[in-house]
Amino acid sequence: MILVYSLKIECDMKYGKYFSLALCLFVVACGTSKKTVKDTTAALPEVSYKKNILPIIESKCAVSGCHIQGFHEGDFTIFEDLKKQVDKGKVRRLVIDNKSMPPEQPLDSKEIKLIDAWLKQGGNNN
Repeated sequence: MILVYSLKIECDMKYGKYFSLALCLFVVACGTSKKTVKDTTAALPEVSYKKNILPIIESKCAVSGCHIQGFHEGDFTIFEDLKKQVDKGKVRRLVIDNKSMPPEQPLDSKEIKLIDAWLKQGGNNN
C-alpha cells in the first residue's frame, strides 16, 4: 500500500509539473493570441459620392438601357435610387465581389477600390 501511494505521489509530482507547465502555457497563449481587427475604414481616405462615385456612375453605369431614368431598379444618378441597392448589398455583390457590373464598360482597379472604400464608409451622400 505504501509503495502504491509512493508511486502515486511520484507520478503526480512528475506529471503534475508538466500539467502545470502546459496549463500555464495554454493560459498565456490564450491571453496573447487575441487577433486584433483592423479598422480598414480609418486608413482609407474619405470617398465622396459627388466627387468620386457619381462620375463613375455617369460614365459607366447610367448609359442607354441601364441605370437611368425609367430603369426598373432606379436611376443611379439619383442618390436615393442608388442607395436602395447599396443598402440591399446588391452594389457590393455585383460590382465588388462578382465584378459583373457594369458589363459593357468594366471598371478599372482604381474605380473598384473607390467604390469599395465608399461602401465601407457607409455609402453616404457626401
